[in-house]
Amino acid sequence: MNNEQLQQIYLVAPETNGTIRMRDDLAKAGYAVPASRTFSDYDTLDDRLYVTAKELEGATFGDDPRTAEDHPFCYVQLKDGRSLYFISVDLDFEVEA
Repeated sequence: MNNEQLQQIYLVAPETNGTIRMRDDLAKAGYAVPASRTFSDYDTLDDRLYVTAKELEGATFGDDPRTAEDHPFCYVQLKDGRSLYFISVDLDFEVEA
């Protein structure tokens, strides 16, 4: 594989089937992960909300009212209807092969 082919691979995000869940190791430990209805600056979650693995079951990507360039967070819609910003490292995404 040449350099150009490698760059193309890394520039394209994997396709997800839309399912989002808490990272397995965090869920098994019984943790809740931080989330927020809003953010300020580029990288500051405003609220002090914590969401459990149970609450994240059935979550999908939400229709983010902001552009991806505005922030590094994942905008997630929970099955209870809430849409929140999460730190992506706390989440797992089901990827289609």
